[in-house]
Amino acid sequence: MKAYIILLIVICGLTKALIREHVYLRIPKNWTDAQSYCRTYYEDLSTITSQEEQDMLIQLSGGNQIFQWIGLYSHIQHTRNWLWSDGNSVSFTDWDKGQPNNVNGSQYCVATINKWNDYYCNYLLPFFYFSLCDFTDLLYAR
Repeated sequence: MKAYIILLIVICGLTKALIREHVYLRIPKNWTDAQSYCRTYYEDLSTITSQEEQDMLIQLSGGNQIFQWIGLYSHIQHTRNWLWSDGNSVSFTDWDKGQPNNVNGSQYCVATINKWNDYYCNYLLPFFYFSLCDFTDLLYAR
């Protein structure tokens, strides 16, 4: 196990090996409350950087056909400037056909059902969050 972790650190070229673990939480909250909850108890709402991560969230939701919050949002003043809640820039998108469409000029948060949709931030939805697993701690565990 220790050899695997050391190999992981060497391959990644990191001094610290951090892995994001995504979790689906079925407690309905509006986007802002979901973000606060995630930041208080975990890291943040989920940031999705690849199709593989998006597919993993679909699996975590168990095929639920209801919207679920992810960490993507836009500022009210800059409606097409999408940002991740954790501060990372957007390098991957998975918008549904015709999205984002900003219905009534008031859809600033993003929810997913297999694909992304801009959505009303005040709706109560379940959400995905992530926490960071620090595998370097395992090197020193005895």
